[in-house]
Amino acid sequence: MRRIYSILVLLLAGLQGYGQYILKKADLLYNQYKFADAIPLYERAYRQKISLHAAERLGDSYRLNNNYQQAEHWYGITVTLPGNRPQHRLYYAKALQSNGKFNEARQQYEAFAASDTTANAALVRAWITSCDSARTGWRIPLIRR
Repeated sequence: MRRIYSILVLLLAGLQGYGQYILKKADLLYNQYKFADAIPLYERAYRQKISLHAAERLGDSYRLNNNYQQAEHWYGITVTLPGNRPQHRLYYAKALQSNGKFNEARQQYEAFAASDTTANAALVRAWITSCDSARTGWRIPLIRR
């Protein structure tokens, strides 16, 4: 019984080390600006162990590849994890806005402004106003001449 327990502990330790290897490989690719190549590794690392680092890097990688639907998904996860930063909420708001979710984006911009006291107030107001304008603009029919 003791032998089985020892083998199980060694296997689990090996899996933990393998997870760290995946994360380091993903970080290496990310730092080389190979965001698309890093995505599957970060996803595997996140599935093995939920972490802010992997979720943040997934959001960044998708955003930098202009995949705003996936960026929205991962930044949405990032803002719920402990230790998140105001920048995560800003990127989440921008992804929401890019996906046409103007009400949700507006809420996230407001939350960003509340969480980051150093944020440029005029710029945040402009982002919020752009959400309001886009939201009302979708309802106005286009008049063609």
